[in-house]
Amino acid sequence: MHIPPQRQPFLMAVVACVGLASFAAYDLVRERDLAIQDARADTANLARLLEEHARQSLRRVELTLSDANHRVTLVDHEARAGNRDLRQQLQSLLPSDGLVRGFELIDPKGAVLISTLSNVGGKGNSLPPRDWSAPAQKLQPRVGVGALEADREGRWALPVVQQVTAPDGRIDGVLTAIVDPAYFQSLFDAIDTGRNGFVTLFHAQGWMLATSPANDALFARNWRDVPMFDEHLPRSPTGTVQQVMAHDGTERVYSYRALKDYPVVVLIGVSLTDALADWRARVLWDSALLALMSVLLTGAAAVMARHLTRREAAERSLAESAEQTRAIVGGVADGIVTINHHGQIESVNRAGETIFGYPSEGLLKRQARELLALPPEPETPSDWFAAALRNAAGERTEVTGRRNDGSVFPMEISITRIDRGGHPLYIALVRDITQRKRFETELQAQRTELEVMNRELEDFAFLSSHDLQEPLRKIRSFAQLLRQRIGSTLEERSSSYLDYIDEASGRLQALIRDLLDYSRTSRGQLTLEPVDLKQLTVAVVNDLSSAIAEARAQVEIGDMPIVQADATQLRLLLQNLLSNALKFRGTRTPVISVWAEADESTCRLHVSDNGIGIDPKYHAAIFHSLKRLHTREQYAGTGLGLAICTRVAERHGGRLGVTSAPGQGSVFTLSMPMHAQSAAAQADSLAKEAP
Repeated sequence: MHIPPQRQPFLMAVVACVGLASFAAYDLVRERDLAIQDARADTANLARLLEEHARQSLRRVELTLSDANHRVTLVDHEARAGNRDLRQQLQSLLPSDGLVRGFELIDPKGAVLISTLSNVGGKGNSLPPRDWSAPAQKLQPRVGVGALEADREGRWALPVVQQVTAPDGRIDGVLTAIVDPAYFQSLFDAIDTGRNGFVTLFHAQGWMLATSPANDALFARNWRDVPMFDEHLPRSPTGTVQQVMAHDGTERVYSYRALKDYPVVVLIGVSLTDALADWRARVLWDSALLALMSVLLTGAAAVMARHLTRREAAERSLAESAEQTRAIVGGVADGIVTINHHGQIESVNRAGETIFGYPSEGLLKRQARELLALPPEPETPSDWFAAALRNAAGERTEVTGRRNDGSVFPMEISITRIDRGGHPLYIALVRDITQRKRFETELQAQRTELEVMNRELEDFAFLSSHDLQEPLRKIRSFAQLLRQRIGSTLEERSSSYLDYIDEASGRLQALIRDLLDYSRTSRGQLTLEPVDLKQLTVAVVNDLSSAIAEARAQVEIGDMPIVQADATQLRLLLQNLLSNALKFRGTRTPVISVWAEADESTCRLHVSDNGIGIDPKYHAAIFHSLKRLHTREQYAGTGLGLAICTRVAERHGGRLGVTSAPGQGSVFTLSMPMHAQSAAAQADSLAKEAP
């Protein structure tokens, strides 16, 4: 068929355009498939990351619960309700990152015994029955996870519970860790899933636990009827699905992963609209190019060159990213070792070579167990070590490593497992902790040495003070005898010298007496017995009757309970506080009040006066030894009175505080347990165990 020459260019243009259009259509279809595959891979990887984060977080909650459960079982069942000491112990176990907001201890009848979230705790504080709060129902072997609910402050809370078992094996209640969903929400919000994507954490029963974008209205509905629960999870605990969502008609790619050890499901979705945004822009661009090529055939070469240039740039960017990743791994201070499912080393970074003393080629394809100081190999070392890797995956532990020269050293290892081609690949993060262990040993030795020195110093102060009293009494007695014998014949200056001797001896005797009292408050065991604080206060007031009469003071004694304490030391504390109230009285008639407040566990003893008061900036300093705010000419004393009171309070498991302002008097408050047995016994036990 003869084609006129004037038409050949059109034919060539048509052929070229058809060819280019066919190629472009094929390439766009392939790019669309790749974009969808990338979206599926990205959602699957993010779901795996979120699953690991959720599992590690719940594992931390489980470990914290176990520690708290142990503390609870150490307290008798009858003494748990409102137990202040147990509540403080549970409070101290809360993680610093805010994962666990608080604990609640619930008895078998649903009553809240202790809550670290508020002062709730004790008889009469009952919860409505919930599936996770009934101890009679069988929970999972380790912990149970409840549905999201509002706490007493109106904030969302995720209850994670563990049964409390009595020594006889019966269920003695449940211990609940109140997990803050905001801990998960912060990670979810940091993940970019596009405008129509989402990240969600579900309970296995269909209740939503956390979601991004945040929407509190979603928490009220049970999502058990959605395809993930209705269709996909029954077939497989993990999966990636592409389908249209019924509630908004948007087609999405989403991946779900059900945690193996906890009733929690992670779900992350990306809409195809967002995933194919770049691809749609590509379609528009190629269409414009094809339209231009229909008019200007010569533009085809430029379009193809641009297409190849863009692909080359993408490949170069991918290669640079891979090189950057290798550089980061190579520059990490910790050793990174990858191990296949046979226990063979596949790669190691520079830090790993340095730690173990091997060149990289000397480690590849070797058995990873050779890097550890392990017992002799069993008959099937590869299978055995692979099983050990599976069991250790996800946990950080301390082991003994072996270097190339045969020397051993302590190291910390954390193993992460990923799937590669149907087989597990283990990534071990290794850290040489030799220096840290040495520092810990040195620190313990220094602590022990310091404790010994402190005890020796206390013994020295006690013995020195005791031995100094007799020669000091003789000095003062002979000075007085000398004054009686020749005092009338002495000139004024010599007589003043005797006055100085007598005055200095008196001050030194008072200081030695206070030092002995201070030492006695730390020595020996407390003699614990029921002490009627009101009778004890009356006795102290009678002892100070002369000083009270001289100061024309009014002493008011209120109602006070009976406590379990050391009567001698409490008497010393009251003597010092009342003596200070009389001493620092100012110009007004002294009015001193002594009263106490008490509950089931704590007694608060108050001693108030209307004296000169204390500037708040000195409130902490006055409790230190030998700390004086006035000269001896203004107010006599040794500066040890409040230090003695502080030591008495600490030995009874309590503390001494003050509320005061200049010219407005002072209120000293002793807070101590009603029964000081546990606090005192613990202090004495620690003193006996110290080397």
